[in-house]
Amino acid sequence: MVIELTKNGDFIISGNLDLIKIQEYNYKSEDKNEYNIKEAERLLNQGVASYNLYKYKEAIECYDKAISINPKYDAAWSQKGYALHQLQKYNDAISCYDQALSIHINTLRLQRKGLKLIQIFG
Repeated sequence: MVIELTKNGDFIISGNLDLIKIQEYNYKSEDKNEYNIKEAERLLNQGVASYNLYKYKEAIECYDKAISINPKYDAAWSQKGYALHQLQKYNDAISCYDQALSIHINTLRLQRKGLKLIQIFG
């Protein structure tokens, strides 16, 4: 694609129109990805707020929506595990912790999982 400036200041675009269409598609894809990231973060924050109000089922719904947008959102998996733990759904909670750890291993998350296992199984 070539963009030229004419004497009167107008732009002339010449070149391959397919390239322009590809670039437009890429911009739309980037916008959609940006929206999805922000929406997943918003849902995570909404879930954390519900969790802090002891509304664990409501929190889990938010985390599930965030995960449906981004299945590799490790923070949503961890938070879902915490909420499930509060509901005494220990096996499901452990599955969520494992999923979060499979996406991103960090020592704090490993420690928390270990503490939860000790709490559950003594």
